[in-house]
Parts: sequence; C-alpha cells; structure tokens
Amino acid sequence: MSNSSDHDRSEESDEILSQLSELEETDGATRQRGRLHRLMTNRDVAILIIGILLFVFFAVMGRRFLSEFTMIDIARRASILGVLAVGMSYLFIAGELDLSIGSHYGFLLIILSYTNEHLAMNPFYGSAIIIVLGMFIGAINGFIVTRIGLPSFITTLGMLALLRGAANVMSSGYPIPAKNTDLPFYQIIRADFPGTPVPNIFVAMAVVMVIGAIFLARTKF
Repeated sequence: MSNSSDHDRSEESDEILSQLSELEETDGATRQRGRLHRLMTNRDVAILIIGILLFVFFAVMGRRFLSEFTMIDIARRASILGVLAVGMSYLFIAGELDLSIGSHYGFLLIILSYTNEHLAMNPFYGSAIIIVLGMFIGAINGFIVTRIGLPSFITTLGMLALLRGAANVMSSGYPIPAKNTDLPFYQIIRADFPGTPVPNIFVAMAVVMVIGAIFLARTKF
C-alpha cells in the first residue's frame, strides 16, 4: 500500500510539474506576442520602418541614389529640416504645434540676406541678430498661447500670415541672392567637416539634436 501511494503521489507531482511548465511556456509566448504587438503598434517604430522602406525603394529604383554625391546632397538639404524638427519635437510632446515655422524660417533668412547684401553687415553678426529675433518671435507665440490662452493653431496661423507678408514686403516677392560668397561665413557653411566628406551643416544639425535630446531628457521643462 505504501509503495502504491508513493507511486501515485509521484505521478501527481510529475503531472503538476508538467502543467506548470506548460503554463510558463504559454505565459512566455503570450508576453513575447505582447511585446511584439507593442513594438509593431509603436508610432516611432512605424515611422522608422516606413523610412527604411522608402530608402530601399529609391535605392532600387534609382541607380545613382546611393552615390556619394546624392548622399551628401541629401545630408546637406536635410540638415535645416533636422534643426527645425528639434524645436517642433518639443511642441509635439507638449501637445502643441507651430504652423508658422516655415514662414518664420523664411523671414529670418530674408533678414539675414538683407543685412548682408543691403547693409553690408558681417553675416556672423547678422546670424546673431536673427537668432535673437527668432527667439523673440517664438516668445510672442508662447506668450499668446500660455498666458492669453489662444490655441496654438490660431496663434501660429496668424503668425504665419504676418511673417509671410513681412518677408514679401522686405524682398518685394523676389529672393535676395548672396553675392559676397567668398566671405568666411559662406565658406564654413559650404565646407565639409575636416577629414570627411560630411558637410559642416550636417555636423551642426547633429550637435543641435544632441543638445536638444539632453535638454529633453535631463531638464524639467
């Protein structure tokens, strides 16, 4: 009787261990599917995948797409957008938006061109002026939204029209070409980072992104 009872208990123990093992495997598979589901439904991952697919598509369709010239040109053109995207990221995280960023950027470029070509001002001084002016315009938008309570959509839409009109008045609707392109300012912007084919402006974008990420992760605002 004792041996039979011990044998039954041993079989019950084996059965319980087997069930526990199956439950652990089921839970592990469920957790894995849950992580995969969260990964596939993540917006950032979806954007990354779409970007990779677009890159692969253009690489397959265009033979010259992966050439060094094309990559450098894309890096140079995307640098400005990357810098602007840093500021826009803060707004999106805060649940706001800025419709005036394009006109804001264009207006500041008109100011820089005007001070350089018409006032013969050093472009470095002109750059300092438009940085301060850009911060002032942004502060106006922020004050209207946070203190007065007007929605950012309405505020920045009005600022878009205002800055676009101001830019057209200053330029008479025509671009102001840079004539003194031999100045060190333009040489630095057009040059590559020493020892590499990477444009300086792309390196500047990377620095701005790193600084923006540090402020976003390490500061309260």
